[in-house]
Amino acid sequence: MKIIKFFLLITVFNSCFEQKTNIEEKDLIPIWSQNTDLVGVPSTAPLIIDNELVVYSGEISLTALRIDDGEVIWRGAIDEKNSIQSNQLLYDGEKIVSNHIHDVIAWDKRTGEKVFFKGKSDGISVFKIGKNSITDEGYAFVGDTLDLYVLNKIGDIIYTKDIELSTAGVGYVNGKLFLSQGKTIHGALTKGKIRAFEALNGDSLWIFETDKGGFIRTSPIVEDGVVYAGTYLGNPSRVFALDAETGDMIWERPGFSTFQMITNENRIYVNTQGSLQAIEKSNGEIAWSVIFESSGTANMVYLEGYVYHSDHGRLFVI
Repeated sequence: MKIIKFFLLITVFNSCFEQKTNIEEKDLIPIWSQNTDLVGVPSTAPLIIDNELVVYSGEISLTALRIDDGEVIWRGAIDEKNSIQSNQLLYDGEKIVSNHIHDVIAWDKRTGEKVFFKGKSDGISVFKIGKNSITDEGYAFVGDTLDLYVLNKIGDIIYTKDIELSTAGVGYVNGKLFLSQGKTIHGALTKGKIRAFEALNGDSLWIFETDKGGFIRTSPIVEDGVVYAGTYLGNPSRVFALDAETGDMIWERPGFSTFQMITNENRIYVNTQGSLQAIEKSNGEIAWSVIFESSGTANMVYLEGYVYHSDHGRLFVI
């Protein structure tokens, strides 16, 4: 049995790095701890629901803890053999929804009981590590054999999209879907596309293309009418800001690959695996950077002026 401390639940323990800083290390005092029975390294960041529950993966069951004291509130069945195999847990206000390998499962937030299960027999085969989204009508999932499944709130297919290039992630804002795509043409050339669609019917709105790497690691982030996305395996890779209505480029920042990306009100934070880059949203200028001494592949979290990142045994607050 292992112990998970609440302050470490905000990130996934699958990276290893040290910061080159002289900042004094300080102990974080645990509020509570809870025994767990992990069968593997959690592949999704824990989900905080209504500031009441912490839902985490890594056990045979999806598990919800009360946020105040860590008491187990419910355990949701998966497949009786494996922990959740996906990139993220989605929450629509009533249900927790996730892919599990190639299937899609929804659980009731109050009880952990399965609300629906959709798989191969329903015409669904989603991408195991795709980054998916909640929509006003239901859900958008990256496909394993198709680029996109758009589902309603009971998990039935509304429509699918099959587009050239593989899709890594899908974002949703104001009735529009934004797909990040990439394809390696040969060892030195990877192309990328960001596509925008009408969510209701899949009609194409615009396409942005680049030969400076593929958008193969992160979903597009859409905020205040701007799409932020970064390429991977480009020469050189770069981060782009695009007009969400037209797809026109507002600015680009070359120099590093995007492994993960999060934002706050004014900045974008890019994990390049070798560093953390803080980029100004307004113009793409680098505000600051932190170099890692080894690869950093954990999920990042931004909260009230701090970026949280972890390795296998420590939590870094930047």
